[in-house]
Amino acid sequence: MPSSDTAQISTIIDLVQIINPGSSLDVGCGYGKYGYLIKESLMEHVWDKDKNIVNAVEGYEAYIADTQKAIYNNIFICNAMSFEKYLLINYDLVTIIDAFEHLTVENGKLFIKEILKKSNYLLISVPRYVTAQSGLTDDPDKLEEHRAFWTRGMFKKMGNCLIIPNSARKTIVLYSQNGKFAPAIKKFCSKKLLLKFLPYIFIDVFNYMLWFIKRNNPDHFISRSKF
Repeated sequence: MPSSDTAQISTIIDLVQIINPGSSLDVGCGYGKYGYLIKESLMEHVWDKDKNIVNAVEGYEAYIADTQKAIYNNIFICNAMSFEKYLLINYDLVTIIDAFEHLTVENGKLFIKEILKKSNYLLISVPRYVTAQSGLTDDPDKLEEHRAFWTRGMFKKMGNCLIIPNSARKTIVLYSQNGKFAPAIKKFCSKKLLLKFLPYIFIDVFNYMLWFIKRNNPDHFISRSKF
């Protein structure tokens, strides 16, 4: 089963924590990695399926095992374009991570429009540079085939969105239903942009200076254990 780039996990999950969705939908769930991480990151109702709804869409039924069944409230086995089969409720957040490039450009445009009718936010992650990839030999729909290479400009033409800076080789895009974004989300984007270009050595030096300043303050400093 194909998997997504782990380098983008922190960016995506940090953003999920800011959005704090009570209901989310993972389109193209695969192993269920993001479904699990979303549940874990929300903390308060990690395994309360009544208060923390995380549903999934998967087009290739052979991928689904007991692991995914334990993570998601509902798993809809259907094509991502079969909106009538899975868009049955309104969601706070819909994610499609490393799966959007498997749609044609026209289907991708329609997907964005239809999802935003039923979700407050839509989070998309695609490879920054899409290469050719064929589908699985035992899948007649060839769902793993790469069908489109979306650029930042193409996403922006679909409506107001935020391109989330990241150190992974990904284009991470966030749309909102009303085209507006909370200040905390904008602040997060600015922070990610700074971290992308600021050498990490300066961040380490800054953190060390904070530690050095606070080390003699018993209210703020935790000493190391002595063996």
